[in-house]
Amino acid sequence: TFQKRYTCCNEEIRFSPPGCKFSDVHVFDQLFKKELATFVSTPRPSSHNDPRTNKAYALDCEMVYTIAGPALARLTMVDMQNVKVLDVFVKPPTEVIDPNTEFSGLTMTDVQKATDTLQTCHQKLFKLVNSETVLIGQSLESDFKAMRIVHKNVIDTSVVFSSKSNTKLSLRLLSLTYLKRMIQGDNEDAVGHDSYEDAVACVDLIYFALKNPENVSKRNAVIM
Repeated sequence: TFQKRYTCCNEEIRFSPPGCKFSDVHVFDQLFKKELATFVSTPRPSSHNDPRTNKAYALDCEMVYTIAGPALARLTMVDMQNVKVLDVFVKPPTEVIDPNTEFSGLTMTDVQKATDTLQTCHQKLFKLVNSETVLIGQSLESDFKAMRIVHKNVIDTSVVFSSKSNTKLSLRLLSLTYLKRMIQGDNEDAVGHDSYEDAVACVDLIYFALKNPENVSKRNAVIM
């Protein structure tokens, strides 16, 4: 028989309580089709000497759950010296039902205090990034989906360090394996991810890959 289940907790809809084992409410990761119209491409270089063109940054996003699905709540970006160049807290356009604190590190108060919108976040991002800028991150498709941007010049650590079976390894595992560094909760007080910590880990992993090419997936000529 066909059973309808919540995607967040896999509980059968007709028998489950108002919330689930993870939260007081049920959430979902899908986006409405109309959200496709909100995606924008990173801008083309303004001239042949556009300073954004030769830059490379690592970024990480934190998401929360709204009545319209997942939404961007924080964007952090660092340069190749691990200097923070952008840290934007975004207030989603629709009602937030779960701040996803366990993973985002954000509370409902953090989200409500945010002053930036997705549009002002784009404005700040595009002052540093154009279509030729190299963006580095872990599973960047998720970050770009949250940011509602289209960008093709990327280095994705989940691809660079993919396993022999071509499956993605978590950033936490990559950091522990190659950098010998525990991230995303290395002490009892840590709650959720830190987008700055994750972005820095991506930069350090790329430097590690450049110095140790034998650890890089052979199909990723971009990092060789």
